[in-house]
Amino acid sequence: MKLDTHPTVLAVRKASPTPPPTTLDADWLRDLCLEAGADDVGFVEEGLVGDADLRVTADSRTWLAYLANKKGIVRALITRKLRLKGPARLLIRFGECFL
Repeated sequence: MKLDTHPTVLAVRKASPTPPPTTLDADWLRDLCLEAGADDVGFVEEGLVGDADLRVTADSRTWLAYLANKKGIVRALITRKLRLKGPARLLIRFGECFL
C-alpha cells in the first residue's frame, strides 16, 4: 500500500486545519501553541538588546539531570560539569520552572 492511499494519511489530510496566515500574528501563534498543549506562551519583543545576566556552560547529561531535579547545582559546580558566569540564584530560579 502506498502512503498516499493509506486510510490514516487520507483522514489526516482531509481534517487538516486552516492554513496559517501569510504574516505571522502573535495572537494566532499564541493560540496555536496553546492548542498544541503549551501551558503558557510568551514572546520577546523585537529589538531587545543587552547582555545576558547569566551564562551557563554544561554538558548535556548534567544539564538535563539538573533540569529534571536529579542533580544538585552544588555538586555540578564542584565537579566543574556546570560552569556559571553570573549569580547562581538566577539558575536556581530557572530550575524551579521545571519542577
